[in-house]
Amino acid sequence: MFITLNLRYGLTEKLEVFTYTNFFSNFQRTTYANSERKSKEDHRFNSAGAGFSYQVLEEDKYPALLISVSSQVANNTNFSNGYKVNYFKHYKATLTSYYTVDPIVFFIQASYTLNLKEKNKDQKIDLGERFSFSPQIYFAINPYTTINWGFSWYIQGKDKINGKYVSLTQTRTSFLFGASYEITNNLVFNLIMSINHYLTVISHLFQQDLLISFKMKRVIFIFLLLINSGFCGTVYIINQDVSIKRKVKSYIEFKNEGMIRQ
Repeated sequence: MFITLNLRYGLTEKLEVFTYTNFFSNFQRTTYANSERKSKEDHRFNSAGAGFSYQVLEEDKYPALLISVSSQVANNTNFSNGYKVNYFKHYKATLTSYYTVDPIVFFIQASYTLNLKEKNKDQKIDLGERFSFSPQIYFAINPYTTINWGFSWYIQGKDKINGKYVSLTQTRTSFLFGASYEITNNLVFNLIMSINHYLTVISHLFQQDLLISFKMKRVIFIFLLLINSGFCGTVYIINQDVSIKRKVKSYIEFKNEGMIRQ
């Protein structure tokens, strides 16, 4: 289970800065054939980062366009010889666009992630670069309730450990479904479910995100709880930026980069 805390602040009507940190928590209990039981716990800091979003074009006759750049300032990497915090090893650039046809918002996003080599003594991990693409549709049922659906796709280059390739090029397609409800003007609950399919392994992963957002003037506080359950295969968790956009008389959680409307 991943827990993410996110803080966003609108410097101007078009420029927003954000910072985030997340933690990992895991509890496992195993029962063997002889009725013996063993428990294992793992609670730790995972990563922290910062960045900015800028609205290049406002929505008018044409779709809005936003650009976002962020860096993972600190990342607690799991090496074979233990955990080690590396600094400024992951960078992400994102383009986001949306267009409203009341009561529908068409949303599309593309991003590129640059991963640099991470080290712990004689151990080296070099993750492949990643490109992702996600079109979605948001529908406002009423002024307080919004549903959304779409998909997300990414491709990631080969990973290397100590200079040797340890994986093939990976692709993943995720089918996204979600709903948000505005409790007050400043408080929004958002539930998102994704069904992920990996082409490099025979596996499906079901992921549920519970997101709670609280807005205070120009500041947005975000709490994200991410839970995964699935079958065989490797699970890759992608850190995503989160923000709120006020559209069609309802809060719509883009679950990605956005702008704080003032």
